Amino acid sequence: MNSANSLAPPNMFSSMKIIISLELERTFASRQGLIYILAFTFFWYVLLKYAVFNETLMMMNMVAGADGMADKLFANYFKVGMYFFPLLCLFIAANQTGSDRERGTLRFMTLYCSRDTIFFARFLSQVVIQYILILISALSTLLYGLYGGELSFQAISHSLIYAANLALIILPFIALMAVLSATVKSPRQATFYAGIIWTIASGIISLISHYVPAAEVLNMLVPGMQFSQLTSLNGSAMFSLAYIPMVQCAVLLLLGREIMRRRSL
Repeated sequence: MNSANSLAPPNMFSSMKIIISLELERTFASRQGLIYILAFTFFWYVLLKYAVFNETLMMMNMVAGADGMADKLFANYFKVGMYFFPLLCLFIAANQTGSDRERGTLRFMTLYCSRDTIFFARFLSQVVIQYILILISALSTLLYGLYGGELSFQAISHSLIYAANLALIILPFIALMAVLSATVKSPRQATFYAGIIWTIASGIISLISHYVPAAEVLNMLVPGMQFSQLTSLNGSAMFSLAYIPMVQCAVLLLLGREIMRRRSL
């Protein structure tokens, strides 16, 4: 009986843990992954120095209730990250299952785990990777401000609030890339189609809403369409819109799961 158990395939959570571990190792321990991290570090340093800590931008990006230095700085940090991290998702999260399907690797993996396990494990892998990058960005912003004497340790709460909101708004973008990666053959195609779909969808919905105001509810279908509302909020009030990316993410994941189940490997 023990020998039979030892030959049994791992359960879903064990399989997901293995896949996520391998993806993290590939991202943070491989040569290509290190190149990505170095590129991210360089671009974030440039943004940190010339955009996040830019006094002119801080004055332009002031929101209601942002009175102290930490409020103004992290409101600016959020607005920079609000566009930077979703854009980053379109590139980093583009290769979730597409390349492996073309190489036949997914067919081999399904001998040991289900398609659902692979799909959700790859999605969660990208979520963890992006969250690590967001954490690095928030920590570097905090340390940069502390070193320059512009912030106190009380700013830690601000960094956590804005980092948590960034972590929420990128979820539908990663889910969108999961859907496209399950559909197309390569990461380049996934990134290209993501840009096309987002541009066309937002343009059509904006046009329809202009003539039919009630159609504004369709904005819920497009990731990032709540950004204009977020820019007018500050601190914990931003969590009032957290349901939007969570609903978008759930819908996209259900769509991607169905595509993954029906797609030939």
